[in-house]
Amino acid sequence: MSPFQYLDERKAAIHENLRDLQFEYRAGKLSDRDYLQSKQNLQKSLACLLEGVKAVKQKLPQPLVCLNCKEELSVSQKFCGACGKPVRAVHA
Repeated sequence: MSPFQYLDERKAAIHENLRDLQFEYRAGKLSDRDYLQSKQNLQKSLACLLEGVKAVKQKLPQPLVCLNCKEELSVSQKFCGACGKPVRAVHA
């Protein structure tokens, strides 16, 4: 499992926990104090997790693009398949 997949699954689990927490609160099973404390803890966990997702995304390689038409290119191309210009690519 890639780090991004792991973080994505954790994010889904935290969102599910927040929904469950809200359901339990509305059902009267939690006090206001317990609900707010649990909600804040889950939101802090989610914020940290989203920072992790951001860090992982920044480490992913960026695709090469044609400077003329912004078409995505492979490393081996000498000419852009969309506009025909010679490849002078930069990362997007």
